[in-house]
Amino acid sequence: MGAHTKNLRSFSKDEVNFLKTVANVLGMMIERQRADDALRESEENLNRAQRIAHIGSWHLDAVHNRLTWSDEVFRIFGVPKGTSLTYETFLEPVHPEDRESGQQGLDCRLTWGTL
Repeated sequence: MGAHTKNLRSFSKDEVNFLKTVANVLGMMIERQRADDALRESEENLNRAQRIAHIGSWHLDAVHNRLTWSDEVFRIFGVPKGTSLTYETFLEPVHPEDRESGQQGLDCRLTWGTL
Protein backbone atom coordinates (compact mmCIF):
# COMPACT_ATOMS: atom_id res chain seq x y z
CA MET A 1 0.00 0.00 0.00
CA GLY A 2 1.34 3.42 -0.80
CA ALA A 3 0.37 7.05 -0.58
CA HIS A 4 1.38 9.42 -3.33
CA THR A 5 1.11 13.16 -3.80
CA LYS A 6 2.58 15.74 -6.15
CA ASN A 7 2.99 18.15 -3.28
CA LEU A 8 5.88 17.68 -0.89
CA ARG A 9 4.46 17.25 2.57
CA SER A 10 5.72 16.15 5.94
CA PHE A 11 3.60 13.74 7.90
CA SER A 12 3.41 13.70 11.67
CA LYS A 13 4.43 10.58 13.56
CA ASP A 14 0.76 9.98 14.44
CA GLU A 15 -0.29 10.17 10.77
CA VAL A 16 2.44 7.74 9.77
CA ASN A 17 1.44 5.35 12.56
CA PHE A 18 -2.21 5.61 11.51
CA LEU A 19 -1.35 4.76 7.90
CA LYS A 20 0.79 1.82 9.03
CA THR A 21 -2.08 0.55 11.20
CA VAL A 22 -4.56 0.82 8.32
CA ALA A 23 -2.12 -1.01 6.02
CA ASN A 24 -1.65 -3.77 8.61
CA VAL A 25 -5.40 -4.20 9.09
CA LEU A 26 -5.96 -4.37 5.32
CA GLY A 27 -3.13 -6.88 5.01
CA MET A 28 -4.65 -9.08 7.72
CA MET A 29 -8.06 -8.88 6.05
CA ILE A 30 -6.57 -9.95 2.72
CA GLU A 31 -4.75 -12.88 4.36
CA ARG A 32 -7.92 -13.90 6.20
CA GLN A 33 -9.87 -13.83 2.93
CA ARG A 34 -7.21 -15.99 1.25
CA ALA A 35 -7.34 -18.48 4.12
CA ASP A 36 -11.15 -18.58 3.97
CA ASP A 37 -11.03 -19.15 0.21
CA ALA A 38 -8.47 -21.96 0.62
CA LEU A 39 -10.57 -23.62 3.33
CA ARG A 40 -13.72 -23.37 1.22
CA GLU A 41 -11.91 -24.91 -1.76
CA SER A 42 -10.54 -27.71 0.42
CA GLU A 43 -14.03 -28.47 1.77
CA GLU A 44 -15.43 -28.52 -1.76
CA ASN A 45 -12.69 -30.95 -2.84
CA LEU A 46 -13.38 -33.20 0.16
CA ASN A 47 -17.13 -33.18 -0.55
CA ARG A 48 -16.50 -33.96 -4.23
CA ALA A 49 -14.17 -36.86 -3.34
CA GLN A 50 -16.68 -38.27 -0.85
CA ARG A 51 -19.49 -37.96 -3.40
CA ILE A 52 -17.44 -39.79 -6.05
CA ALA A 53 -16.35 -42.54 -3.63
CA HIS A 54 -19.80 -42.81 -2.01
CA ILE A 55 -18.34 -42.38 1.47
CA GLY A 56 -19.01 -39.76 4.08
CA SER A 57 -17.55 -38.41 7.27
CA TRP A 58 -19.04 -37.38 10.56
CA HIS A 59 -17.99 -35.95 13.89
CA LEU A 60 -19.78 -36.51 17.20
CA ASP A 61 -19.16 -34.11 20.07
CA ALA A 62 -20.66 -36.30 22.80
CA VAL A 63 -20.05 -33.71 25.51
CA HIS A 64 -22.37 -31.22 23.78
CA ASN A 65 -24.50 -33.87 22.00
CA ARG A 66 -23.62 -32.23 18.67
CA LEU A 67 -23.27 -34.26 15.49
CA THR A 68 -21.86 -33.01 12.19
CA TRP A 69 -22.28 -34.94 8.94
CA SER A 70 -20.79 -34.43 5.52
CA ASP A 71 -23.25 -34.00 2.65
CA GLU A 72 -22.64 -37.58 1.52
CA VAL A 73 -23.65 -39.06 4.89
CA PHE A 74 -27.01 -37.30 4.62
CA ARG A 75 -27.47 -38.96 1.22
CA ILE A 76 -26.26 -42.40 2.37
CA PHE A 77 -28.56 -42.44 5.42
CA GLY A 78 -31.47 -40.91 3.52
CA VAL A 79 -31.79 -38.06 6.00
CA PRO A 80 -32.85 -34.68 4.58
CA LYS A 81 -30.03 -32.15 4.65
CA GLY A 82 -30.65 -29.59 7.38
CA THR A 83 -32.16 -32.14 9.78
CA SER A 84 -31.15 -31.44 13.38
CA LEU A 85 -28.44 -33.97 14.18
CA THR A 86 -27.96 -35.62 17.56
CA TYR A 87 -26.63 -38.97 18.69
CA GLU A 88 -30.19 -40.29 18.45
CA THR A 89 -30.38 -39.12 14.82
CA PHE A 90 -27.12 -40.96 14.21
CA LEU A 91 -28.50 -44.20 15.69
CA GLU A 92 -31.81 -44.16 13.77
CA PRO A 93 -30.46 -45.62 10.49
CA VAL A 94 -28.27 -48.17 12.33
CA HIS A 95 -29.78 -51.66 12.35
CA PRO A 96 -31.36 -52.30 15.79
CA GLU A 97 -29.16 -55.38 16.36
CA ASP A 98 -26.04 -53.26 15.82
CA ARG A 99 -26.97 -50.36 18.09
CA GLU A 100 -25.79 -51.96 21.34
CA SER A 101 -22.31 -52.76 20.00
CA GLY A 102 -22.09 -49.25 18.56
CA GLN A 103 -23.02 -47.78 21.93
CA GLN A 104 -20.40 -49.95 23.66
CA GLY A 105 -17.73 -48.71 21.25
CA LEU A 106 -18.76 -45.13 21.91
CA ASP A 107 -18.75 -45.68 25.69
CA CYS A 108 -15.23 -47.11 25.45
CA ARG A 109 -14.00 -44.11 23.46
CA LEU A 110 -15.61 -41.68 25.91
CA THR A 111 -14.03 -43.52 28.85
CA TRP A 112 -10.57 -43.27 27.29
CA GLY A 113 -11.14 -39.76 25.94
CA THR A 114 -10.48 -40.68 22.32
CA LEU A 115 -13.64 -39.31 20.74
